[in-house]
Amino acid sequence: MYQLSGQFYGTTVRSRTFSDFVLADMAYRPGMRIGSHVHHRSYVSFLLRGSYTERYGNRIRRCGPGTVLIHPAGEMHTDQFDEDGGRVVSLEMPFEYCGAKPRCLAADAAEHYQVANLMSRLECELAFGSTASVSIEAIAFELAGVLGRVFVPECHAPGWLGGAVAILRERFCEPLSLGQIAAVTGVHPVHLARTFRAVQHCTVGDYLRYVRVAFARRKLAESSMPIVEIAHGSGFSDQSHLCRVFKRHTGMTPSQFRAAIK
Repeated sequence: MYQLSGQFYGTTVRSRTFSDFVLADMAYRPGMRIGSHVHHRSYVSFLLRGSYTERYGNRIRRCGPGTVLIHPAGEMHTDQFDEDGGRVVSLEMPFEYCGAKPRCLAADAAEHYQVANLMSRLECELAFGSTASVSIEAIAFELAGVLGRVFVPECHAPGWLGGAVAILRERFCEPLSLGQIAAVTGVHPVHLARTFRAVQHCTVGDYLRYVRVAFARRKLAESSMPIVEIAHGSGFSDQSHLCRVFKRHTGMTPSQFRAAIK
């Protein structure tokens, strides 16, 4: 099956077209299966809630809340949603972004969190009926700029850097310091900071905040847990700290984000 520009499977919750981008918030029913199909243009998808399995070529991707996928134009794939269905925000890109074959955004890549946060901001603008086209366009083009880095070969990552990333992903709720991470990985803090930024395109502190916001976003989408508890579980000092950082990254407060995806 061939999907024309601006068309997605599922039920459209809301959508908007601007500057040759198409932004769509789509709901997928429990157990829904989408057979083999390709899209006319490249697009980015961000799973707000639910889960599904995607098959492309001989590969399988398991997708849960917060998953970011980049689909190049013409990539054939199938999707099978689980019993909880799904809610996906997709941004179809203008044709000038459709020719490249980007690598998959690894879950531990800084771009993964940056794209997820930008997609959250677009969802907020869409959900609350923003009429400020310039703000939506600015976010979309900022996202295109982040993806532009994905097309560039990455710097060589030393083996110890994976350990540093693992610490940040596994111990994000702790009050970590650069010195602690450097001591565990066996490198000087200055060398850690410089290498981390060269490979991940952000500082260690930025990355830690990305991971914390991603955890908070997932809990907001999946549960009715009080925001103050989510703040503590995410590694923030209190609810106000979470609100400040969350809004800076996603463009909305935790309460607004929870309301937008219901």
